[in-house]
Amino acid sequence: MLLKRRRRLAQVPLVFWAGAGPGERLPQPTRDPAAWPGLFLSRVAAAARKGLEVLERLEAAQAKLNALTEGTRRSSSLPDAVELVLRRPIVTASQLAKDLGLTHQGALLLIGRMAKAGAVREVTGRGSFRAYAIYPPS
Repeated sequence: MLLKRRRRLAQVPLVFWAGAGPGERLPQPTRDPAAWPGLFLSRVAAAARKGLEVLERLEAAQAKLNALTEGTRRSSSLPDAVELVLRRPIVTASQLAKDLGLTHQGALLLIGRMAKAGAVREVTGRGSFRAYAIYPPS
């Protein structure tokens, strides 16, 4: 991620040492060097499966959000807010207001519309500093 922030990578590489999901067990490392290629490939395959699941969730969220923007006025900030939410894993109303040149209340209204459509939800559980992410996050 540090390389991505410094603009040395165009894309974030696939993380293949990701942990197992609920009820899933990945093969454990052994001291046998001959077992290493099989272990490596099984973890790469598991990461690819997780990546496809994430892609499907993002595509479903994008479809919901695009349906929400249909019929809006050309001057509406909702399409820009949708694009921002799809690009960032977590969004706050302050970030949205700053990036789109809106008031804090205007950003909250846009987030509220997206949340009402079931595309985003509040993820911090706090009342003072709320952050939103695409729903379902996992």
